Amino acid sequence: MLARVQQMFDRTRMIRAGARVLSPLLKMAESRIYSSVGTTESSGHFPVFILGAPRTGSTVLYQMLTDFCDCLYIDNLVYAFSNDLPFGFWLSNRWYGNRGHNSFQSTYGRTKSLHSPSECGAFWYRWFPRDRDFVERHEIDDASVDQMRKNLYTVMNHFQKSIVIKNLNAGQRLRVLGPAFPKSRFVFIRRDPFFTIQSLLRARQSQGMKEERWWSVRPKNFEELKSKPLIEKLTGQVFFLEKQIVEDLAKLPDERVFRITYSRYEQQFPELLNFLKLPERKEFDLSEFNFQNKISVSEPEEKSIRDALNAYDWSALGYE
Repeated sequence: MLARVQQMFDRTRMIRAGARVLSPLLKMAESRIYSSVGTTESSGHFPVFILGAPRTGSTVLYQMLTDFCDCLYIDNLVYAFSNDLPFGFWLSNRWYGNRGHNSFQSTYGRTKSLHSPSECGAFWYRWFPRDRDFVERHEIDDASVDQMRKNLYTVMNHFQKSIVIKNLNAGQRLRVLGPAFPKSRFVFIRRDPFFTIQSLLRARQSQGMKEERWWSVRPKNFEELKSKPLIEKLTGQVFFLEKQIVEDLAKLPDERVFRITYSRYEQQFPELLNFLKLPERKEFDLSEFNFQNKISVSEPEEKSIRDALNAYDWSALGYE
């Protein structure tokens, strides 16, 4: 599986390299393809941002929404054109039409086919810093915000569809994204913190990461957490990522926010579809999905995780 994902990424890199060379021509093509559509907000269509800490089930939620619902999403082909996103959407639509991706496998968020959903971090790094993930509104200039809006509204207006976006850094950029896209919706995926931390630990172990290395999304205070013992670092990572999301979502109207829990996917997924009101591409069947939480670490590791959890007030984040 990992080899197949790597093969796909190598192919995507080749396409990206060609896209960068051809970018001036692609921008000319974009101006013709999208000449008749507006680049500002229109009624009825909006971005949907999936938020959460890593290893909470956000990738499968992204896959489910984008396969079952008739919506736009950035697939790996569009990702290859991250500097010319509207052209990438046009090309993907030419190749795949309105077909679902039927892709429900991933390796640490990475998916294996060109039509599979992508996080497309490169698109957002055109405007957001790479050395940190938490960003205040005043740190991003108005011209950059306008460019983000133009890219997304151009494709939404052209295809007359909402777009679902999963890039977990968005949870630390809510102070920019919330006001930038005033009709956007935010889906906050949560999981029992023990199992989130366990999954982070297992993911790092399977990739042979050194303990001192930081992996995935960085909370505002990640510099303070970096030097802590591994399990304490992972626990702080999850707590402070979610703390920031909880605080910033509280500033938005309730009608823009939906909270879903990993262990309650089957009950809550129909509620989520009703909340988003996205047209369905096909009937959804959750019977083949497994949303069970199981302990998979050693007893000493389990004890260390539970001890680390006790250092924080999880009830302040809405956990029972």
